[in-house]
Amino acid sequence: VASVLVSSLTCSPSSIGANSSSICTITLTQPAPAGGASVTLSNSNATLTVPASVTVAAAATSANFTVSTAAINSNSSATVTATYNSSSANTTVNLVASVLVSSLTCSPSSIGAYSSSICTITLTQPAPDGGASVTLSNSNTALTVAPFFTVAAAATSANLMVTTAAISSNSSATITAGYNSSSATASVSLVAAIPVSSLSCSPAALAGANASTSCTVTLAQPAPSGGADVTVSSSTSAVSVPGSVAVAAGATAAAFTITSAAVSSNQIAS
Repeated sequence: VASVLVSSLTCSPSSIGANSSSICTITLTQPAPAGGASVTLSNSNATLTVPASVTVAAAATSANFTVSTAAINSNSSATVTATYNSSSANTTVNLVASVLVSSLTCSPSSIGAYSSSICTITLTQPAPDGGASVTLSNSNTALTVAPFFTVAAAATSANLMVTTAAISSNSSATITAGYNSSSATASVSLVAAIPVSSLSCSPAALAGANASTSCTVTLAQPAPSGGADVTVSSSTSAVSVPGSVAVAAGATAAAFTITSAAVSSNQIAS
């Protein structure tokens, strides 16, 4: 009588993700003897849970058993081996890590009224077929954020734009991106418009053509990241002024020079 040996071992599906299972089938070369055939099982990867053995019932030629996963931190594979009567067969089960949100960043991270920032969602793995629809939420209604955004299939990141309208006071918004029970956050500072508090020139009078004076524009609060461009204009062509003056980031004032032209009579420039 020929020995009863292990003929094959297969698992379906052969690729599974986190918190999933696969049905494996052991097939023998002959019907199992009276009392059944207790087939020993082993596994090369602790991420996959495999029973220690499975019994093929007496007179049967095959039996099924289930293998399962919990969390999967990274893509890997497991070799499952079935052994009986000094014979064995094995099969490979691919373990696919969940696609999770890795990070969310926004640039610039500080914006003013009627401005925008580009935010980047990054995933831990390429998005599945059909893409990954990432849910978005936002803690501040002064910032407009779409309720969801799709990372295209096979891509690992996607960009979206967030925008502001009027901003009545300085504040911040926390944006949260969620997918597959994972999330990441980014903070965007919302900077209210900074008013000009004063403008002074010394000396305050220019005598004749080509005379100059130094003027200082002062803001009500420090200029934001990137600085503040203050528009400068004059009520008369008798003086030459720059079109704008830049107040450096963090500064409250900046100086600029105005120059007089030739005039036929006394004038006041404002």
